[in-house]
Amino acid sequence: MRLPYLFAFTVRQSLLQTDILTIFANALFMPEEAADQTRVFMSTATSDVWGDETSSVQGSLALLANTLVKYQPVVIYVSPNDVGQMRSQLSNSVQIVEFQVDDLWMRDTSCIFAYNCSNYSHCISNYGQPVNHGWPSAQLSCVDFNFNGWGSKQSHRNDAKVAQNVATWAGATYLKSSLVMEGGSVEVDGEGTALITRSSVINPNRNPGWSEADVEDELYDTLGIEKVIWTDGIIGKDITDAHIDFYARFTSPGVVVAARENDNTIYDYQVTRQVIADLQQATDAKGRRLTVHILDNPETIRPEWSSGAAAAGFAASYINYYVGNKVI
Repeated sequence: MRLPYLFAFTVRQSLLQTDILTIFANALFMPEEAADQTRVFMSTATSDVWGDETSSVQGSLALLANTLVKYQPVVIYVSPNDVGQMRSQLSNSVQIVEFQVDDLWMRDTSCIFAYNCSNYSHCISNYGQPVNHGWPSAQLSCVDFNFNGWGSKQSHRNDAKVAQNVATWAGATYLKSSLVMEGGSVEVDGEGTALITRSSVINPNRNPGWSEADVEDELYDTLGIEKVIWTDGIIGKDITDAHIDFYARFTSPGVVVAARENDNTIYDYQVTRQVIADLQQATDAKGRRLTVHILDNPETIRPEWSSGAAAAGFAASYINYYVGNKVI
């Protein structure tokens, strides 16, 4: 069971008046994940998806929110029927947005925040050298990538509305892409380079008929991506179709950390080795050959996930972490 990503974040911004737009020119740029953040967005679980485990999951989410709010503001989307239960578990510092959701993976359902400049150099020319990897005075847009339940694998009627609501709530310009993609599908270095698996984007369950060039053109327009480093991934083995955020992440421009699975009975044994090989041969948008640091996947897993039916579908990695303000 590979899990999608819990969090979406807003890079540091000035307060804006919201515009709702559906078309745009090439004038957006996604920052690196280490950029100073105004807040983190989370979402809660629902019993429609989590069943008898819902209460336990909500408790874990409350613990995460209460921990993160010590470092930065936290906003959590909570379905109306769950507001009372969550409020009783959450710190008063955590802000609740009452909004019907389907599931808790905010990084995938939310829009992706981007600065209103077309690339890294344009941001520097407009706003000067970055401060804590970002530009505090830059205006923000938030791009909706049309969440469809990871290729219609799960109900998403409510989660499909989360992206626009987040943009409106945050006071960012709302933009709607023609690409179907989740936040966990793309990792960026903040200087124009992205990592993506083909399996999660060039996939008939998201983007039938799209080519790599089509995706690259759309990401240049929406996120200022000048170069995509592609790796195959694998279709149909987990709900995300192998999001890159399970396999490799930028730690800084030109530097990547990558997962390696050493159990040759697991499909990720080959997938992780292909990812590593592709990264080691790649150069980024600035022409730099990547430095790749390898983290072996955990060999010991809690008993409830390491035996029986659960073991067959559980995937463990140290790569799928969240970066906040001075905290990981």
